[in-house]
Amino acid sequence: MDSIGIVNKSLSAWLESSEAKKYFLALLALQLIVLGIYLTAYYAAAGEDFFSRAYLPEAQAQEVDAQVMPKIIGTEIALLPLSVFYGLLAAYIYFLLIMAALKQLSFKTERLKLKKFVMAYVLIVASFLAALFSWFEKKFLTIPAAAILLIVFSGAAGTPEEALPSFLALLALVLVIVYVFVALRNGLRLLLALPVFLSESKGIAEALSESWRITEGKALKIFLPFAALLAITVIAGWTFGYVFSEIGKFLGIATGFIALAVLLQSAAGVFISSLYAVWSNYYMVIAFRELGEKE
Repeated sequence: MDSIGIVNKSLSAWLESSEAKKYFLALLALQLIVLGIYLTAYYAAAGEDFFSRAYLPEAQAQEVDAQVMPKIIGTEIALLPLSVFYGLLAAYIYFLLIMAALKQLSFKTERLKLKKFVMAYVLIVASFLAALFSWFEKKFLTIPAAAILLIVFSGAAGTPEEALPSFLALLALVLVIVYVFVALRNGLRLLLALPVFLSESKGIAEALSESWRITEGKALKIFLPFAALLAITVIAGWTFGYVFSEIGKFLGIATGFIALAVLLQSAAGVFISSLYAVWSNYYMVIAFRELGEKE
């Protein structure tokens, strides 16, 4: 796999697809609408304090946060049904984006009917659980098992101030960190399960197995372009967020509409996250094609 080539294709190929551009705009519009609802609800709950904190020094902003946070949490709970609906609708658009990428790269796809959508959603959960519990290489489960035993033994060995339990606890922490990397590696190898599922007549278990099979020995090659896309997104998100926040502060002071700082910064974040959804989906499909062709 040519990592640089895959990154370039992931960033640009979607611009050649009218379908992908349509779904990108749909996802962007959805996120902006939900953002507007949330910001309006925060303003109703916390008043201008929620927006004025962007203009305050860090210490004062933290004081304001402490005052408005209970109201914000209450608002989040009240808007939970909206969050669930948004998550499902965003996932639907997300799957359509993958299918647009598959079609563009000459894969055959079926219509995304309700059953297919539900199974794709279940596949995401199954991929997470399979990565977390090392389903395809259960030998690695000995690592968290050993960590749990060490934690139990460290508690039985004496007080935390004593050398032995401290050493055992430290060793358990090392094992937990090691297993985190194992789980991340598992996740990379299962990353292609969704394009496999949406392009082939396979069930959930078959899609997971196929992704695991075609990525054997290629976890690093999958990670490099994925990490590059993530780095580009993080840098772009931070840059756009900072620039638009400063523009919003200037305009907010000039116009008296202080919500502009938070509004523009949040809108920039929504724009970048929508781009990342397209980039990451195209990356998965391009990697799927590259690995499939080289078998």
